[in-house]
This record gives sequence, C-alpha cells and structure tokens, in this order.
Amino acid sequence: MEKRKNLKYGIGVLAYVLLIGLFFTIGYYTGSIHGANMQRELMEKEQNAINTSSYANVYDDTEQNADIEYELSLSGGVLTVSKHEGETVTSIAQCSIAEEVYPKTDIDRLKQGMRFESKKEALSVFEDFVS
Repeated sequence: MEKRKNLKYGIGVLAYVLLIGLFFTIGYYTGSIHGANMQRELMEKEQNAINTSSYANVYDDTEQNADIEYELSLSGGVLTVSKHEGETVTSIAQCSIAEEVYPKTDIDRLKQGMRFESKKEALSVFEDFVS
C-alpha cells in the first residue's frame, strides 16, 4: 500500500514538472516568434526611415542654372533649405535643431545664411546638421 502511495505521489510530481516544462517551452517559442516578427518590423521601419531621410540622394539637380541659388539658414531654432530663383524663394526642407549642441561658429554661419550653387550640396550640409 505504501509503495502505491509513493508511486502515485511520484507520478503526480513528474506530471507537474513536465507540465511546467511544457508551459515554459511553449512560452519561450511563442515569445521568440513574436519577438522575431517585432524585430523584423522595427528593422523595416528603420530602413524606410533611413531611405527617406536622405534628402541629398533624393534630389538630383543635374541642370545648372546661374539664376538659381540655394540657401541654408537658421532662424528661431528651425534649419531651412531655401531655393532662390530670381525674386522667388521656395522652402525645400525644414527641421528643428538644438542650437546649443553645435559650435557657436557654425550657428553664426547658419544664422547669416550659407549659399550653395547646387541643391545636392545644400541638402548634404542640411543632413549633416539634422542627423
């Protein structure tokens, strides 16, 4: 009788340990699959953000026009790239930046306005400040 009682107790403990192990295993694999999907989604979002944030690569200004000039300026904490075509001024890109992060000489040059002959140059310098 004592042996049967010990056998039932042993089987019960073994079943309990196996069930706990099974639950942990299922949870681990479910979490791994979900985690891998989340990581893939984050990587895709990050890659899309990297691809779309490269202004200089998006714009190809192969045409050279002596009347067109591009200006990079800072006013009120907003960095702006503007296209000057005669008397017409068009904003191409804007981004808020923290002025205290950059050297005073760079901020002073930006406040005066930096002029460029090509859009690619202007956007390349703009990216240097916003990235």
